[in-house]
Amino acid sequence: MKTWSAKQYRAAADKHYKVCILLNKECNNHKDKKCLVSNLFYLGGYVIECTLKYLILCNEADRDKEYKKEELISINIWTHRLQQLIGEARDKVDGFSISWNALSDKTKTWNEQVRYDVPMQNQYHECIKNNFWEDVKNVYNTMREIY
Repeated sequence: MKTWSAKQYRAAADKHYKVCILLNKECNNHKDKKCLVSNLFYLGGYVIECTLKYLILCNEADRDKEYKKEELISINIWTHRLQQLIGEARDKVDGFSISWNALSDKTKTWNEQVRYDVPMQNQYHECIKNNFWEDVKNVYNTMREIY
C-alpha cells in the first residue's frame, strides 16, 4: 500500500513549482501562449494543493509520519478540491499570512481536469493570466519562509 508524508507533498510542490517557473518564462517567447498558460494554471494549482497538504500535515503531526489513504481522507486532505483544502488549511495552519478569502476566490475555477479539457482552458484563459501565478508564488514562498 502506498503512503504519503508531509515531506513527499513538499517535494511535489517543489518539483511542480520549478516547472511552473520554466513555463512562465516560456510564455513570453512561445507562439502557443494559450497552451503554456493553461499548463501553468494546471501545475500551479498542484503547487498550491501540495503546499497546503504539506502545511496541514506539518501542523497535524510529525513531518516524517507516513499516512495511509484512509488517514488522509479522515483529515480531509485526500482531495484535489482546492476550495476544501483552503478551508482545512485556514483552520489548521498557524502563522501563514495569506489572504485565505482572496486565494479561495482566485482558485475557484481550478480543477485537475483543466489540463485535459481544451474548452475549459479557453474559457478560463484570461482568469489564468490574471495574477494566478502571483498567488502560486505567494503560497509557495510563504511556505518556504515559515516551514
